[in-house]
Amino acid sequence: MGSLPYPTRLSLATARSLLARAVDKTEALRQTGTFIVVDSSGSPVSAARMDGCAPGALAIVRAKAFGAAANGEPSASFAARMAKFSPAVFASYQAVLRDQPFPGGGAMLVEKEGTALGAMATGLGIGPFVKLAGIEPSELIVDGKPANLEDLIISYALGIDYSPQHGDDMARWVDAYGGPPDPGIKGTGLSPAPRASAQARLGRAQAIADHIVGEAANKGARVAVAIVDAAGDVVTLDRMDGAPPMGVDVAAAVAVASVNFGVASGEIAAQKHYSAALDRLLATVPYPMLALPGGYPLGPQDEPAGGVGIHCHDLDLAQELARGAAQWAATNFEGER
Repeated sequence: MGSLPYPTRLSLATARSLLARAVDKTEALRQTGTFIVVDSSGSPVSAARMDGCAPGALAIVRAKAFGAAANGEPSASFAARMAKFSPAVFASYQAVLRDQPFPGGGAMLVEKEGTALGAMATGLGIGPFVKLAGIEPSELIVDGKPANLEDLIISYALGIDYSPQHGDDMARWVDAYGGPPDPGIKGTGLSPAPRASAQARLGRAQAIADHIVGEAANKGARVAVAIVDAAGDVVTLDRMDGAPPMGVDVAAAVAVASVNFGVASGEIAAQKHYSAALDRLLATVPYPMLALPGGYPLGPQDEPAGGVGIHCHDLDLAQELARGAAQWAATNFEGER
């Protein structure tokens, strides 16, 4: 398969197109997962959690993608190197790297003409499986050879030949089916998948994020956007080209704050009940939250359906965009959760 026409830098548009391909293939295989694309520094550009996927997946896939990008190699290669050394060596990596790497397969480099532009990863629910309920074995075969689910989806998303990262797929296949695949079956593992159509929550989140990005572009701002669910768990992350690397983390933190406090994040510090002990409160609870402008609850005030978080250098604009996005969502997705 030919490589995709990537730009010289990993843009949000490219990251979103890679995520869309991953979601399409995953849904076609009747699975659900979380995917992330990071730039060459390991900073997230875009992430998406499919409907039904456990929220804990994002932390794992981000750690995989960061490790791949930061080390300039697939995460399986990093994991193989770490397996040769004592745990103290990996602990040193954890101590000196900016973010947490994860020494496990599942992250591959996003490349153009041999240059790594970033990395893409999945995991937790999307694993190196060769047998799936309700799926024909031929859908996990590429050019007559077995393929595992995790590496198949990332290879498909990247538009590259199948690139196994989890060891011996044939051994897995024999263990699952009792013998090798029929030599007459070429397989449809990398055949085009239809557009995903069963991602209501993810679709709403991406639509809200797209609306925000459009409004920000009209105002000449470069923003990062996080959409979280009612529990404060991230559904989508998006960072516009040129927005600061910290943007998605700040956006997620103000979104979570808006969900938990039930007000615009920029109004939290002014609440008389919290003002005296707000710093202690934010340090006590296990939710990364910021009482900065940019977050706003989604859905009815008495029962928020989630929250939107935005970061840009103009915090007042971030709050304005978040409030407007919540109003836009209420109009366009009235009655949906």
